[in-house]
Amino acid sequence: MCTPLLLQDKTNVVEDYVEEYPELQSKLLHILDSWCEPRFNIKDITRYKPEKFNRKMLSKLVFRLLERFNVDPALCPNVINQRHLRTLKYLFYKRFVEVRFCIVCYGCEWVWPKLATEAFLC
Repeated sequence: MCTPLLLQDKTNVVEDYVEEYPELQSKLLHILDSWCEPRFNIKDITRYKPEKFNRKMLSKLVFRLLERFNVDPALCPNVINQRHLRTLKYLFYKRFVEVRFCIVCYGCEWVWPKLATEAFLC
């Protein structure tokens, strides 16, 4: 029932609908997490503005719903994994493309491994 509403960009209606039902919240988050799977193609389920359903938008929605419903983040492994990968990608970019990241900002080469480890474990 929630999928057509999500595809019509009526997330506020979906949030209100599942707010009092923890089981529906879990199912909704599981569906959204499965849509964030790397092999999943959103064009398979919608022809209505598929560009609006990119992984970035879906992951923001999932994290907002996780916070709102106070659900365990382990329920959404794909979204959590993608966030860790994006964080590591950013840190690698800062470290190897913008070399000044460790030298100028922190003044120590030992800080970068600590940041990378913390980003992955968060």
